[in-house]
Amino acid sequence: MKPKQVPILGPCNAHGCFLQAKNLSSNAAFPGFTPTVSSVVTGRLAVSLMLLLSSSLWGSGLSTAVPGLSVEALESLVAHYDGSQGVETDDSAVLSWTPVDAQGELLSEMKLESIQRGGGASDLISYHPEGRLLFDDTAEGDDGRYLEGTLSNDGSTSFTVIWRGQYSADAPFATSGTYAYNIGPNATSHQRDDGKGGFVVEQYNGTTYAGDDITAYDGMSTIWSSVLSENSHAFYANGENLNLGGMPSYQLNAQASIILGAYSASGYDFVGEIEQFLVFESALSTSDRELIEAYLSSEPGLAAAVPGLSAEALESLVAHYDGSQGVETDDSAVLSWTPVDAQGELLSEMKLESMQRRGGASDLISYHPEGRLLFDDTAEGDDGRYLEGTLSNDGSTSFTVIWRGQYSADAPFATSGTYAYNIGPNATSHQRDDGKGGFVVEQYNGTTYAGDDITAFDGVPTVWSSVLAENSHAFYANGQDLNLGGMPSYQLNAGASIILGAYSASGYDFVGEIEELLIFESALSASDRERIETYLGSTPPDEEEPVVDAPGIVIFREGNEVTIQISEQAHLLASEDLVNWSIIPEAAPELTLPADQGQQFFRAVDSISEISEGMVFRTRVSSDTWREAEYHLDTGAFYFIGEKSHGFDHYTSGGNDLWWCYMNTGGKGSGLIEFLMERNQDAEATKNRALDSGWLAYTGNAYGFLELEALPAQQTLVNHTAPETSGQNDTTEAYSEDYDVIDHKNVYYVLYKNGGNGHLYLGIGGPSLTEQAGALPPGDGSPNRDNGVRGDVAFKTVIPLSDADKQALIETFTPMTPAYNDTSGAYHYMHPEGL
Repeated sequence: MKPKQVPILGPCNAHGCFLQAKNLSSNAAFPGFTPTVSSVVTGRLAVSLMLLLSSSLWGSGLSTAVPGLSVEALESLVAHYDGSQGVETDDSAVLSWTPVDAQGELLSEMKLESIQRGGGASDLISYHPEGRLLFDDTAEGDDGRYLEGTLSNDGSTSFTVIWRGQYSADAPFATSGTYAYNIGPNATSHQRDDGKGGFVVEQYNGTTYAGDDITAYDGMSTIWSSVLSENSHAFYANGENLNLGGMPSYQLNAQASIILGAYSASGYDFVGEIEQFLVFESALSTSDRELIEAYLSSEPGLAAAVPGLSAEALESLVAHYDGSQGVETDDSAVLSWTPVDAQGELLSEMKLESMQRRGGASDLISYHPEGRLLFDDTAEGDDGRYLEGTLSNDGSTSFTVIWRGQYSADAPFATSGTYAYNIGPNATSHQRDDGKGGFVVEQYNGTTYAGDDITAFDGVPTVWSSVLAENSHAFYANGQDLNLGGMPSYQLNAGASIILGAYSASGYDFVGEIEELLIFESALSASDRERIETYLGSTPPDEEEPVVDAPGIVIFREGNEVTIQISEQAHLLASEDLVNWSIIPEAAPELTLPADQGQQFFRAVDSISEISEGMVFRTRVSSDTWREAEYHLDTGAFYFIGEKSHGFDHYTSGGNDLWWCYMNTGGKGSGLIEFLMERNQDAEATKNRALDSGWLAYTGNAYGFLELEALPAQQTLVNHTAPETSGQNDTTEAYSEDYDVIDHKNVYYVLYKNGGNGHLYLGIGGPSLTEQAGALPPGDGSPNRDNGVRGDVAFKTVIPLSDADKQALIETFTPMTPAYNDTSGAYHYMHPEGL
């Protein structure tokens, strides 16, 4: 929906503030995080405190931000320098820039450091809070600044560089070229130099190759792409081929140097901006290149995010409170929420502050990393929390409020109303109150006006729209008119107050979620309203479930066989004594009993209100292959079964010491694993053991763990010999002579997930494995020691659930026939090349 990555202001304390970020189009994740310090400018105020980029809320990367990108492209990504994260500053001067991988994980080994040439001041490379690095050495002397580092690449004759940024129209060294980057050194570069009456694009790899005039792109943010193979090259600007001449020979050596902002220490300094910079060690296909170019070209803000929105609507936007940015927190407790304008710029003067009523705890309003504010004051006492501030509006008799969120079905104060917001005060509000046999929508501006029953929207993310003119109002839920009665007179005064989550200090607290809230000082047209509703993800409520007759059961005999038929909606229970009942899974709609079946009683039910024996639940997750998770409710046994000889990589960033690999980059299953991990009564103790066993930086709330036990059939192997050439995966084939089976009795295994996007990972604690292996496996010789460990995916654990959670499990998932037990083993699977 909104693929641009944007900063989120996080908590401040005596040590500084936190800069948190997320990708708006997805709930992405990563196997771990490495903190780094950064600085930000908020609105017009420079914040000189050191800011920490918190990957625990970032959870984004190319793998989730660019749907449809090929596996080949993702696997060949060396580094993604993203201006919205990994930038370390001193005030606004850039000190370093750390890239991320395809999963959004910081890659500290490829950090670029700011290098001084002569007396070049540190602020010659500065940081803009929108995520841009500004290179500003406009003097032609010997003093300067550039960023320098080393890539962790394997070496290739085919590679691709894509960056978003711009050359300044008045850059010096026009007759000698200004270098945006130089990789290799001199394997490839990107220059702007004089020629053809203006300035042309040039590439240098020992010989200079020139292309088209690029003067038209000066001062304009542009997507520049260079796709190079052994004997060809193509350079693009916003997808337009720049017709680079020549047929050079290309070679990017392993561990290549990289310089941003200059040719080298000898200068030819770049003057302009760089926002994003990506390096791949493959020549991307046209479709992959275009997908990345489209991703990089997207902009934050309503103006760019909602094509076709009228100028009148954009001009009348007062504030856009977007849960993906501007949220200041202390742990997960919300401290404030700052809106943005139509261009995505923060509007600090309309910040909403968390206000305490009596003893209301700060975490009554909490933040979910997917960009939702959770209001959770379910007590009916006087204590509470709400957000309060003042709008910078001009005043109007016509205005529109649109928000995405939901009312909780069990909100208290039902007979007095629960307020999502109150603006004015009492110019307009949005309430849920009892009436018409359920709960109706209400609006209060001194008089209460009621509309339709909105019970069907309880607990469902909904786009709510209120369009008010001087003597009329219309309220909508996902575009459906809620038929609000009355013909009131409306007036929103300038500098209006705004309260979220309550009527006022007197309570009527909202219980539910708010993701986005937009305020316009005009009555939006139907077309503008519908465009914004679509942008926010408006979906109609589910149709009412058809009334189904109580499940019947038909039993008939044919010869010695007995056949039982039940309706598709029913569950079949069996008993031998009419006291203890067990479920017969997957019995609908027909079950045939064998001729020698002993006496047995059966009944069909449309829901299961008691926990019976034999209830088993199973789901399948996948990436390049699939795995199955099965949970036995009566014993708590959980089996995780997949392929043989799965490869693991070593992960040490941020002080971690573990071996990991994805488990569900494709299909994520039915949600069974997530349910069990969230309801696991041993979750906290398991997580603490994981933190002590190699997952040292995984303290964030997003991370959950299941401690696994290897089944008797499981084998774990480590290699002892690295290939002659680093990175040669084909020399680390499973069960070949360079692998030894180890005793895994004391090896620490976990299945873990990041709640940011639901990715699952299988992990092995590094210290416990090294102790059994006797030495650190070399893998393929790369820094990550790829495939140094291989293991059968055949594990078990016991997950204790409360009786209430067991009942919720029964109501959520369909019981199935058992497929696994303690004798189960991994299956044979032909791994794709390199895995």
